[in-house]
Order: sequence, then structure tokens, then C-alpha cells
Amino acid sequence: MNDPVGGADRRRRLCPTRDLTLHRLTTAVEPTYAGMRHALEEQCTREEELSIEQISIDGRAAVVAHGQRRGLQEPEWLRDAQRSTRMEFHLRKLNPAVVVLIAVDDRVYAWTYGDGHYLIPDSLKDRGFGLRLASRACDPEEVTSVHRRPTDTPGRRDSTVSTAGLRWRDFGLRPHLDRVDRISARNHSGKLTHTKRTGRRPRIHCSKGVTTKFGIEPADLVADIRRIAAIEREGQPHEAFADFNAFQEVNNPDDLELLNLLLDDTLGGRGELEIAIAPTPQMLDDQERARSVRVHIGGAAGPVREQLDIDEIWSRLRVQRPGTRVQALREAKLTFYQDRIGREKLRNYTSLLPCIDALLPHGDRIYTLTDGHWFELGADYAETLHNTVQRLIDNGTHFRLPDWARDQAEPEYVKNVAQAVPGMIALDRKLAGTPLHNRNGVELCDLLGVHDELILVKQAGSAGALSHLFVQAQAAVESLNNEADARKWLRDRVNAAAPGRDLGDGWRPRTVVLAIRLKTHHSLTPRTLFPSSQVALAALAEDLHRRGVELQVTSIPSRPM
Repeated sequence: MNDPVGGADRRRRLCPTRDLTLHRLTTAVEPTYAGMRHALEEQCTREEELSIEQISIDGRAAVVAHGQRRGLQEPEWLRDAQRSTRMEFHLRKLNPAVVVLIAVDDRVYAWTYGDGHYLIPDSLKDRGFGLRLASRACDPEEVTSVHRRPTDTPGRRDSTVSTAGLRWRDFGLRPHLDRVDRISARNHSGKLTHTKRTGRRPRIHCSKGVTTKFGIEPADLVADIRRIAAIEREGQPHEAFADFNAFQEVNNPDDLELLNLLLDDTLGGRGELEIAIAPTPQMLDDQERARSVRVHIGGAAGPVREQLDIDEIWSRLRVQRPGTRVQALREAKLTFYQDRIGREKLRNYTSLLPCIDALLPHGDRIYTLTDGHWFELGADYAETLHNTVQRLIDNGTHFRLPDWARDQAEPEYVKNVAQAVPGMIALDRKLAGTPLHNRNGVELCDLLGVHDELILVKQAGSAGALSHLFVQAQAAVESLNNEADARKWLRDRVNAAAPGRDLGDGWRPRTVVLAIRLKTHHSLTPRTLFPSSQVALAALAEDLHRRGVELQVTSIPSRPM
């Protein structure tokens, strides 16, 4: 008779392993009893029922904090359950926690059980440890999930999962543009306890830390830690993961000072830095569990709210004194609570800077702010970006637009084009009302081309003007692809302007043309475009390509009146 439970127990006895998440701590934590105790004491003193003990694990110095976090408590849902059922429940819950710090070969490593992960200060984790290991230990032929940040779209997170596993290249990451936060794959480095005992390769999940099957016996556990440390330190990155190193952290004090000044200006409502608030994955998890939240900025506590209010954070940063906003962000506190009135703490974050995503083209360089640190996108990316924009400009269009008189307004120019070029239809300033755009409408194009191209015309003197043009192009394609009302609106306008010309019920846009006239009257080249506009233009071209739409770019010549 089959005994699945008994079978699992037998396998566990033969191969005593457990999924654990291993973190390597920074060199700020000394590999001594005193150093490791100090790393835990501040957090543990807030938890009355936690104890710290010094032990030895396989001859290595270790410190263990253990106990119940916040003691015996009511579940956060108890009162709601009682109110809905009109019943009285006498229920309590415990929050057991264990965190272990161990000194192995002059570095400190940590793992946890239960709620122990709340006790390791995030600032003490070596945040590059997991991904450095991933580039050396993950099998690029069997990747099961990737979490990434598109650096050209601050605030966005993408996640792709394949249960069976895919090749790394099949995930479609964009070199030098998508920054990997987490990767899960088969461990192809071998020699961990689990593989030695079973012959099977476990999955390994890498982000800041490393999650995989570790030996439970002290000697096996320490051997697995040493093996992982050796792979991270001495192994050669797989060539498939070369782009993991495309982002170089900025450490030069002068560069950091300038970048933070530009960030400070943007937080104050000035500047053209592209910026967004993007709570970390851990914060998002806590927000799902929390019943309320409070933000402290500039030494002042905000109200307790049911949900994190992004607008509150922006408005409170904006009123800080110039030059102090980045520091206010760095020192801001975010507290999640298990109850609705802000008494039972779930977790406290001591900085909001890791929540800020920013993209900053400056001079010939492009920087991104992520996880509270500035990174420079590699020189290869700048070259790739330049070549992409140059190719778009070189490809041009199959038609040439008339010259634009220097003092001519945009509506007048669009009207003149429609009159001068047979088959062109002017739709400038006409807004399509759709269920999605029912308030102000959406401008689908300025001109409809002879071959039904969507032509968008813009005179640009700033990166903001071009950004508006790119957003308009994306919104137009999305509306025409997804909203029947938008397609009907366009068909009706075309029929009214050119009787007999019918786009047809199944029509979808296939070509978008950006017709740009620079106010400087220069020709359109990568160097005459603002750096942030280059980034946005390349991203737009890729997005439209995925939708089956070709993006064309043309420069409108200027002429005297």
C-alpha cells in the first residue's frame, strides 16, 4: 500500500534538507560574537519576548535570536469575524521567530525561521550577493521565473513565470534596459548537500538573498554556505547572464552630489527627471497583510490610513526646504499595522528612498535610481540607444512633408499639409470620445496619411513636448486596437472628409509617423534630441513593434515666412 506521508519522512531522513533563504551581511557586521549581537540587538530590544544567545554551529561562532514576536495576540481579522457572525471567538495567535547569524570564513551569513525575517535590518544585507550568485549558479537553459524593472519606465515591475522552465533568452529581456530583481532556475553548480544525497538539482531563487535546499545537519549546512560563497566569489559568470553587470553603481562623491541635487529639484516640483514611487516587493506583501499604514516625513507623522497614499508622499516632500528633500526621503518612516487604528505594528521601514525609481539622462550618460542607489547604464547601452534612434531617423518615411514656415502655428501647418498633399486628411484638435477617454477624449492623430498612417505632428522645444507626443502615439494605438468606439469615430471622420474612403470594420493601425520640427531649426539627429527623449523614443518603437505597428520618424524642414 502506498504511504506518501511515510515515504516523504523516509526521504527526509535520508536527505535532511530544508528550503532556506540565505543572506550575506555587509562588512559593517563584524564576524564576532559582539559584532553579530550588535546587528540584532536594536531590533530585538523592541520585541520584549525575544532572547539572544551565543552558540557554535560546526565550530563556527553563531548568534541566535528567538522567541515570540509581540506575544500572544488577537488575529487582525477577529473583530470583523465576530461582527459579521454575531459570535464570540476566544482566539489568539503566536508569531514565533528565529534568526541565525553565523561567521563563515570572515563573513557573516544569516537565515531565519517563522517571523525571523522581520528581525534582519535590510540595510545590513549585501544586496548584490544573490544576483552575483545567480549569474554563476543558475542554469540558463531552465529558468522558471524572472522579475525585472524596465528602467525606461520608472515605477513599473514585470514578472514572467514558466512552470516547466524556459531558456534565458526566451524571456525577452532588453539588454542594458531591463534590470533583473529576481531569477529562479535550476542550480547547475551542483555539490550542495541535496544534490550529493539525491542526484537531483534543486531550484535556486536569487534576489538579494539565495533560497534553495540547504542541509539541516550543522556540518552539511556550513558546507553548503561555504560552497555557495565559493561559487559567488570564484565562479565565472555564464555568458548568457552578461547583462547582469550592465548597471554600474555610482560611487564618485561629486557625481552622487550632482545626481541628488537633480533629484531634490524634481521632488520639489521642478526639473525634468522622470520619477515614480514604486514600493519594494516586501512592502507590497506587507501592504496586503496590513489593515492600516502611516508615513513619517520631515519629522512629522501623517494620519493613519487604510492604504498607502502616494499623493501624500509627493505633497509632503514638495514642501520640504530645497536641499533637504532627499535626506527627508532617506529618513522617512513607513509603518504598517495589523489593526485599523495604528496600534499593532506589522513592520516598520526606516527609509522611503528605496521606493523611488528615477531615470536621468545627463550629458552623454544615463543614470537610474533603484533600491536607493544610483547606477549608470553601461556605455554599450548608450551606443545601442544612439544606433536605434539613428536607424529610426535614417529609415524615415516614403513621403516628404512640406516645409514649416518659422512663425506658423501648428494647426495652420497641419491644415496646409492636408490641402497640399492629395489623400492627406487633417484631424488636428479633433478628440475621439470613448468609454476609456470619456472625459476629455483622445487625439488619435493630426493627419491620416495616404496609406492610412497615423501621422502625429509636433514642434518641440523641450523634452516634455516630445514626451507628450510619445504618450499620444501610444494612447492612439491602444485606443484603436482595443476600443471599437475609437475605430468607429475615425471611420466616420474619414468618410466625412473623403466620401468613399472606408477604413473597414477590421482596420487596425499598422504605421505611426512622428513628424517633428525642432524649435532650434536643426535637423533631427540623435544628438539634437534630448537624452530622455532618445530613451522614450526607443522604448516606444519597441512597444509598438510588439503590437505589430511600425514606428517611423521624420524631420520637418523649416523655412522663412
